[in-house]
Amino acid sequence: MLLLPLYLLVVHTEQDNLFGPKVFVKVLYITPFILLLFLNTAGEEGTEFHGESRWLFATMSAQLFDAIDMIDNVLNGYGNGTPTGLGVGMITLAFGCLLLTAWEFLELTHHSPGSENGAKVYRLIVLILVSLATLIIRVEVYVDYGWRETTPIAKNVIMICISVSELRRFFGQTSL
Repeated sequence: MLLLPLYLLVVHTEQDNLFGPKVFVKVLYITPFILLLFLNTAGEEGTEFHGESRWLFATMSAQLFDAIDMIDNVLNGYGNGTPTGLGVGMITLAFGCLLLTAWEFLELTHHSPGSENGAKVYRLIVLILVSLATLIIRVEVYVDYGWRETTPIAKNVIMICISVSELRRFFGQTSL
């Protein structure tokens, strides 16, 4: 099952330019699968760290899929008839999602997640803001330009709710 994305990449690479945007997007789509593979093969030592890293891996995978989907939409010409500024904004926001993922990786490698409570709160707030900005852009292109964005919109709403719930849990309140 894990080799299916690699098989699809190889089959379609023969038809596309090896360094073209389509191959770039296909390679990016494989990245969250590899991330989830790392999550499932992680050891059970230090269950508190392992539980926190599961949450980080889940949010990182969701952000990666979101960024890849936005890049794919802009590169595949969904932008026909849309303003150039909106396409640039989507690409910028996609790279913001990728930077957020890199930041979470750095936090995971340099010290245990949650060890610095201020960093965790800051990361959650940034995650909420990035998800909110992505949600606003996706709703705009859905309403104004007819792009099929219902699934990513639902993903953004879920990410915002999970992040707010995590912030509330962090501050001692249990209900959303």
